[in-house]
Amino acid sequence: MKAETEKDPRIGANTSSEGDDLNCLFCPYRSGTKAEHRYHLKMHAAIRDNMCSICGYKASLRSVITRHMAEVHGDGRPHSCPECGANFFHRGNLTIHVKNVHEGEKNHRCDICDSTFGRSGDFKRHMELVHEGKLEYKCDYCKFASGYAHQLNEHVRTVHEKRRDYQCDLCGKSFGTRANLKQHRLMVHEGRRDYPCAQCSSSFSLKQGLIGHIKVVHNKIKDHQCTLCQKSFGYLHYLKLHVRVMHEKRRDYRCEVCQKEFGYSHSLRKHMRSVHEDNRDYKCGQCDYAAAEGRSLEIHKRAVHDKVKEYVCAACDEAFATQSALTVHTKYVHERKREDNCDQCGKAFARADALRRHIKGVHEQVRDHKCGQCDLAFSQKSYLVGHVTSVHEKIKSHQCVLCDRAFAQTSSLNYHIKAVHEKIRDHQCVQCDAAFTQSGSLNRHVAHVHENRSDHHCDMCSSSYRKVTELKKHRRKVHEIQ
Repeated sequence: MKAETEKDPRIGANTSSEGDDLNCLFCPYRSGTKAEHRYHLKMHAAIRDNMCSICGYKASLRSVITRHMAEVHGDGRPHSCPECGANFFHRGNLTIHVKNVHEGEKNHRCDICDSTFGRSGDFKRHMELVHEGKLEYKCDYCKFASGYAHQLNEHVRTVHEKRRDYQCDLCGKSFGTRANLKQHRLMVHEGRRDYPCAQCSSSFSLKQGLIGHIKVVHNKIKDHQCTLCQKSFGYLHYLKLHVRVMHEKRRDYRCEVCQKEFGYSHSLRKHMRSVHEDNRDYKCGQCDYAAAEGRSLEIHKRAVHDKVKEYVCAACDEAFATQSALTVHTKYVHERKREDNCDQCGKAFARADALRRHIKGVHEQVRDHKCGQCDLAFSQKSYLVGHVTSVHEKIKSHQCVLCDRAFAQTSSLNYHIKAVHEKIRDHQCVQCDAAFTQSGSLNRHVAHVHENRSDHHCDMCSSSYRKVTELKKHRRKVHEIQ
């Protein structure tokens, strides 16, 4: 006889007591019991009919509410590891942690990649996700897929529902995941980075951050390759982002203040903190540098203090700290690509941020970086630092090996060698035989000689000049403005 079937109005799916109906109608998942099947269907329907009586937090499962109340409002994770202090909700998880992490008991080895696991379930999931590519939990709103139900739940909650359920009790800042809240508290409020790298000065608040850093940065293992352009990545997550942003040209993250769109969520967060909030919580312990994101601080420390520049240009051997810096260099120097044009003067730039700095400094004349030792002000902090170093401190630590000249900045030394000793003039004017060492010199030549442009206008009269120096001389002589 056919089993009696009822229509569940909450989840819009048929449920039955027969075993064959324990297969999910929306994904390949198969439940073990009828109750588990109904809970699983709730996940697809985004039904959260269990509520925390203290703060109103909602979840599909009562067990999630119980755990939430214990961790957020109660004693948290009461079972602590005596070796490292890690806390766990269940004593069984603590026992497994001690065996796997501190006693090194990992009896399940993958024959394909030699990874080891303490639990057979973890080994099975590793085989399914890494080597068999089973991603059975698919998002109904985008192309996201995962091998774990909790990762899909987290994705829907944080990306599509924009929920931030985990709030810092010290500063009120909210986060989408418990892990991000934990990392925030460790880094920002406690200043803890308990996992230092033995090969460089980088340190991490979470152990998995250190493991990934060693794998990608020092061992240079990048085992996730893009099938469209053959570019390789150290993390599968970065490969997916690369495909979405570079090949699908998606810009899923929009600033609600200025409507600017970004391909990466961290780019939007950095934009909000640095542009609209001016919030730079990540401070360098070796200099005055401060960043809006921890990742930017790590890049700064590797590039500036450790002098680690692992991305080498194949055309000229110049090295860079990040892949993005190398990409910009290749576009700007070797491919001569200038895709962002200034509407006011026509000057082209390889990056949108360079265009914004140009408009701010040249056309809007914003000079918000003032020298504390003289009256000069600059549009960029790097210009101010170079000014103080060379003019007031008289420090010229970059010595030319071909002559006695010394310079305050590496860029000035490189320009000197290129122009004076190598006599390279690789910026050729297409309208005459003139050639220049820098693109800026070529642009000024074209504007002044061939276009007869006078872009520098006096705000006191109608006079215009081709060069800034000529305008300054005019202001001093005619208007007596220093």
